[in-house]
Amino acid sequence: MRTFYMQGVNAGEDELRRIKGLETYQILDTEDERPFNSITELAAELCQMPMAMITLLDSNRQWFKAKVGLDLKETSREFSFCNYTIQSNEILQVNDTLLDKRFSTNPFVTGYPMVRFYAGAPLTSEDGCKLGALCVMDTKPNALNDLQQKTLLLLADEVILHIESSKRNRELKYHLDAAQEYQEMFNHSGDLHCIVSETGQIEFVNNSVVDIIGYTVDEVKGRYIWDFCPPDERNKLLPDIRKAILSGLDHFKLETNVVTKHEGIKVFSWNNVIRSGRWLINGRDITHQRKNQMMLEQLSLVASHVNNGVVINDADSKAIWVNKAFETITGYRAAEVLGKRIGDLLLRNYTDNPTLTYARSRTASRQSFSVVLPAHRKDLSPVWLSVMNTIVLNDEGQADKSIEILTDITQQKESASQNETLNLALSKSSVGIVVRDNTNKVVWFNDAFETITGYCLNEFKGKHLGDILIGPDTSMDGYKVAKDAFANQTTYEIENLFYTKSGEKVWLYLSNTPLFNESGQMERQVCIVVDVTERKKAEQEIIATREAAIKLGKAKETFLSVMSHEMRTPLNAIIGISRILLEEDPLDRQLENLDMLKFSTENLLTLINDVLDYTKIETGNLELELRPVNLKKIVTSTVESLQFKVDREKVSMRVKIDNRIPEILMVDNTRVYQVLMNLLGNAIKFTERGEINLELALICEDDQSVSVRFKVSDTGIGINPDKLDYIFESYTQESTDTTRKYGGTGLGLAITKKLIQLHHSEIFVESEKGRGSSFYFTIRFARPGEAGIEESALDQLPVSIPSYILIVDDNPMNRMVAQKTVMRWGIKSDLAKNGKEALEMIERKDYDLVLMDLHMPVMDGYEATRKIRMLADGKYKDLPVIALTGSDLVVRREMILDAGINDTVLKPFVPMDLFKIIRPYLKKEG
Repeated sequence: MRTFYMQGVNAGEDELRRIKGLETYQILDTEDERPFNSITELAAELCQMPMAMITLLDSNRQWFKAKVGLDLKETSREFSFCNYTIQSNEILQVNDTLLDKRFSTNPFVTGYPMVRFYAGAPLTSEDGCKLGALCVMDTKPNALNDLQQKTLLLLADEVILHIESSKRNRELKYHLDAAQEYQEMFNHSGDLHCIVSETGQIEFVNNSVVDIIGYTVDEVKGRYIWDFCPPDERNKLLPDIRKAILSGLDHFKLETNVVTKHEGIKVFSWNNVIRSGRWLINGRDITHQRKNQMMLEQLSLVASHVNNGVVINDADSKAIWVNKAFETITGYRAAEVLGKRIGDLLLRNYTDNPTLTYARSRTASRQSFSVVLPAHRKDLSPVWLSVMNTIVLNDEGQADKSIEILTDITQQKESASQNETLNLALSKSSVGIVVRDNTNKVVWFNDAFETITGYCLNEFKGKHLGDILIGPDTSMDGYKVAKDAFANQTTYEIENLFYTKSGEKVWLYLSNTPLFNESGQMERQVCIVVDVTERKKAEQEIIATREAAIKLGKAKETFLSVMSHEMRTPLNAIIGISRILLEEDPLDRQLENLDMLKFSTENLLTLINDVLDYTKIETGNLELELRPVNLKKIVTSTVESLQFKVDREKVSMRVKIDNRIPEILMVDNTRVYQVLMNLLGNAIKFTERGEINLELALICEDDQSVSVRFKVSDTGIGINPDKLDYIFESYTQESTDTTRKYGGTGLGLAITKKLIQLHHSEIFVESEKGRGSSFYFTIRFARPGEAGIEESALDQLPVSIPSYILIVDDNPMNRMVAQKTVMRWGIKSDLAKNGKEALEMIERKDYDLVLMDLHMPVMDGYEATRKIRMLADGKYKDLPVIALTGSDLVVRREMILDAGINDTVLKPFVPMDLFKIIRPYLKKEG
């Protein structure tokens, strides 16, 4: 799997270098270590986050060295946030992971531990390798302030310091152990080792000389090496030695005869190394010729390659040898310091330092010492050095040499200084911090806690928090949570009501963390205390406001349902009667009056629908009802239904539909029809001459959906530019003249905008006064599944449907309108004026379907339907019950479904709508 951190050749090489660098620290899969745990806990506490961790990124995984608030040991690197952190030297902060495309689908965001906030500081080694990160996380969106970010960076430096120190200590111990082993081997070796001056004088020889050649060390030291060779040996070997030296060799081998004290002459193989004018000679018989030579080379390697500076001084404290690390730390080359006192160079600006005086007094008294000193490098840059000096005494007990090990601790010093600053910041923080011992008694708290509670430290020392802060209204359950957590030595977070010294109530948030020593015993606890009184007050106000809003919403819903029923019920009778009269061949002199009656009642219904729809939208009770619909047919039918309102001699109305738009889409045809009727109705109302156009264009599509752009344009009166922002407001028209001249409620465009927003879209308008207007919007329609229905013969009115139904309504006019309407389709019917009467008739006679009003005296439609479903015979559970009601269906939908009602028709009903609803439940045509 390709990941971003392995892109390109150079990136791959860098990653391999980083992995190899990480492996050198030997930290992966190690046991818990207190310093790292403490840093992690401190990061969580100071950043006020529930989760914190030290992560190290291996090639394929993210491993946690330390963690707080997370029950994981390691994760796949593929999902690691820290992959991004190690890409820079700064803190990576993700305030809300769901809003960041890099992390929104991350399994640790969508699943456990539900990370919503992340902040990580890279862990950069001294050689620039990004080993991992110190990070904090939260389960909710969050952000670190400047102090917290600086603190996180400081703690990341502290992590690196511990990692680097562990590595150095491990290496130093390894080398010191090796050196000690080599020293033991040196003096107990079966070989002969000696150090000879350039004149051939023996300066040092190992104790094995007694066993090897019979002479004691004292008998050998100070004598010339040729004293132990046969008389002619020197003249025989000198030409080879001179040749080696003249050829520039500093290392060569030779064999000589050695005269022992008691065992005569032995044959030795000598390995000669020239170092700073000295010869390091390893002599052995033929079977042990190389052993001690390798030991000396290793000793030299240790001193030359450790990261610590090593200096060998003579008896006068003048340097006679330094290693490469010394040159790196101080900037001085070996040639610049040999024969000089190191202190005179590095401490020239600190001659009056008391620590330096102490070190020199220890040297004068031939005693070792360990000190920390400020110094200057060759370039005068400051450096802090840890100096360990060991005096080497000769056989007479005199100081012969001294060995100094120098460690650059500048970073540690700076970190310590920064920690002091951090401690000062904590003591002055506005957040209360309390330290308690392992018996839960207060040891220390900062000024902020004193400000919050009014108590001083002396009043709390040696006491429990609860001894002083709890009062009559303090929750004992919350207090018990804290006590149980202390007993179990676990962290806890509580919010509880406490009392200040003055007796005032104060809500406090307490976050307590126990701290453990290396033995796993709890030593003390750190508790963060935050005054959340104002937040608690705000929460209580919000709860009260929410409860009031819920009551108001229920009242609105009830009012909406009642008003809908009370207004639609009489309108149903009026519209139904006028329609029936128009269909029964009225006299010519009656036609004008009936048309006027029908027009007036339909306008009144439109007004009522506008007000009720807008109220439903405002109360959140309007939902889209999507079903497979022929969108093109809806559009053309809408335009055709409005043609009668257009003066065709002065205005033309056309529709243009993109042929690429699919026939059937998932559409709420009622709401799309309502939007188009509002926009086209306005266009007709405000256009006296010219044209009105409705255009549908395919914007984009995929396998799941189709985006269609609707545009309604006209050449009407137009809108002033300064009014464009107001026309979509409720009960608003461009001017009072518009209302007087053209009429309307001022709700049409407001409802249109809300309905388009229900489709997750927005409506836009372009207009020029006197030139016309264009309204346009885009809706994304889903494609229907294979189960999508096709338009069928349901659109055609049948000759007859031989069925018998029961019509239940307390309004006699509505019963008559419904009966006359279904009679045209060959449906016979009986009438009932309430639910109780309907229930009795259903038990006496079988009906194919029941048209049931919902609001009736004696027994309403809900109760009647529930009792029908409870009748003993199983056929009543399948008897179709259709609600024919004036109540708002959205508000009452849940009650309708719970009652067992099959479907609903809203009064006043359109006959074709009623037919389409009841047709699937009735018998086939006869």
